[in-house]
Order: sequence, then structure tokens, then C-alpha cells
Amino acid sequence: MVMLICWIFIYIYMVCVSYVGGGVLFSVNLLFYLIFCSLLLMFLSTNLLLIYFSFEFRVIPVFLLVSGWGYSLNRFQAGIYMFLYTIITSLPMFYFLLGIWFIGGVDFDYLIYILNFYSNW
Repeated sequence: MVMLICWIFIYIYMVCVSYVGGGVLFSVNLLFYLIFCSLLLMFLSTNLLLIYFSFEFRVIPVFLLVSGWGYSLNRFQAGIYMFLYTIITSLPMFYFLLGIWFIGGVDFDYLIYILNFYSNW
């Protein structure tokens, strides 16, 4: 997955350079780098809470891209809807992760232990 992310972001950068005409705006470039770093952090970490927060952090640059460089007049409203829907629908996962954290930990090893315990039950 990490190699796929690197390949896709190289392709995105090449498309942005050709679209803008030789140079990418600094703010767009910074937002793509923030998305890239949060994706790498999400796929390289073993802590479930870190995966969740890096996933949620990725929504902020996407919101800025949609609301800043969208083509529609309602781009800010679309960005707000995307932001709210993503946050609201991910709250059950956050509560589940907090429950696991209070039980004993949020590492993958502990989650696999819990899943094996309940699957044999």
C-alpha cells in the first residue's frame, strides 16, 4: 500500500505540474504533502488510535482542496457536508477504539487476541 501511495502521489504531482503550466501553487503542493504524510502514517502505524487520527486529519486538507479549488459555486457547502459526514460516521469507530483502549490497548496484537478469543467462543 505504501508503494501504491507513493506511485499515485508522483502521478498527481505530474498532473498538477502539467495542469498549472510548469509550476504548482505552494498551497496546493502543501495540501498534497499533508495528505501524503497522513496516508503514510496511517498505513505504517500499528496503533489503532493513530490510524484513526491520521485518517481524520486527512479530511482537513481534502476539505481545503474542495472548498478552495472546487468548480461549483456551492463548493464550500460541499466541503462542509463532506467534513461533517466523515466526522459523524466515524464516531462509532472512535467509540469502539476507546472501548478497546480502556480494556487494555489499541495495538494490532491485542485486537487479534480479542478477535481470536471471541471467534473460538
